Amino acid sequence: MDNSLHFGFREYLIFAWGLFVFFWMARAPKALLTLLGLRDETGSAVLVGCVRWFGRFAFFSLLSAILFVAVPTQLAQNSVYELAALPASIAISVWCLRVRSGEIRRS
Repeated sequence: MDNSLHFGFREYLIFAWGLFVFFWMARAPKALLTLLGLRDETGSAVLVGCVRWFGRFAFFSLLSAILFVAVPTQLAQNSVYELAALPASIAISVWCLRVRSGEIRRS
């Protein structure tokens, strides 16, 4: 009996939309606060920090879920892939959230 999840186009579209929203939250919470009408409130630095950290955490969580669930069954059962998926999701999240406006920082 096959107990694996089978996603269709709609589910992958929902995942992609979630990644976009969480990326936006991690990168531009001031725009989000302006949209919600909280930009002029006192203590917005704390609120900006909370939104950014939640956006980063949610982006990483959704990306790692995609890397674990949205692969073929043969690849998902491979122990090397299981060990490589988590560091890959960490590296992808850090790279995506550290790049500023399309320019890559040079060390």
